[in-house]
Amino acid sequence: MKPQFGKIANAYSLGRRGYPDKIYEILTDKVGAESFVLDLGCGTGIATRELSAYFESVTGVDFDKGMIKAAENDNDQEIPYFVAKTKELPFPDNYFDLVTAFGSFHWFADNDSIAEIQRVLKPKGTFAVINKNDKNEVRSIFSEVVGSFKGAEKIGTNNRQYRPKTILVEHGFDSVEKVIFSVSEKCSLKRVLQLVQSWNSWSYLSKEEAEKALLLLKDRYESLLVDGFLTREIKIGLVTGQKK
Repeated sequence: MKPQFGKIANAYSLGRRGYPDKIYEILTDKVGAESFVLDLGCGTGIATRELSAYFESVTGVDFDKGMIKAAENDNDQEIPYFVAKTKELPFPDNYFDLVTAFGSFHWFADNDSIAEIQRVLKPKGTFAVINKNDKNEVRSIFSEVVGSFKGAEKIGTNNRQYRPKTILVEHGFDSVEKVIFSVSEKCSLKRVLQLVQSWNSWSYLSKEEAEKALLLLKDRYESLLVDGFLTREIKIGLVTGQKK
């Protein structure tokens, strides 16, 4: 089912956090700070803005107009943003040194989109897939509560066999590498509730369902607070591959 992130763009901006410096340091080491970078599935521009602190030129793309509008409303760096499908990128061949997908590749891990990524990458350019895997109590409680409502039943991603490293190898990328490391995020109850309302399943709830779900989640998460905060243990995976 097609995601509806535009409906939750405000919660996305408020609740989601960026990525550790280590990610950007690895990418800079691979392609150099003077690189031209394309951030696919950029959403409200959280990682795109972080990329702009490391690279000379960064461009953001998302298929959702609402997400791009939110990104443009928080754009002191004057990053160019485009509304476009990954299957039809509005850029010339061999243009970017680095293409990134922060928490978004599972939505476009298909043959046509990957062919477009390879088309716009320069020879020897790098494609990087970055994912936060937070299989902790925040996620499991959310799945239990929200999954009980009719509006969010069986909402998943486009690719149930989602293995970025395998996908890149199968599509002919060279020097495919995977790095995994762990981080902790301390969140207030307010921040956690903003975060979960930014997850795709939330956008399918009716107004009435959302109100009920929020009360249930508030009670469940409140019981986990320590000194007013909830700690999320998160594994971050970085997969990179080089265009031939």
